[in-house]
Amino acid sequence: MKRSRLLLRIINYIYHDNIYLMSPIVDWNLLDVLNKNIRNNYKRIRPILLKWQENGYIKLIEDDDIVFSFIPEKLPLKEQLIEESLNFK
Repeated sequence: MKRSRLLLRIINYIYHDNIYLMSPIVDWNLLDVLNKNIRNNYKRIRPILLKWQENGYIKLIEDDDIVFSFIPEKLPLKEQLIEESLNFK
């Protein structure tokens, strides 16, 4: 599956409904529910997650249970995050 589609799944999850009402923790089980290919293609999206961390949007944890936690007050507008992520080389 294309990296852009995997990222869009994650971004759409983060921004669905009200991000302040849901848990900011994203675990491996949740990623499996979002798309079964994310875990298998994690190495392809990890550079973008590292960029998100550098920008202060998330904190990568990457243990056996949790992948990352996002920081709602630091997240840009959804459209900006999509643009930044899809234009990342």
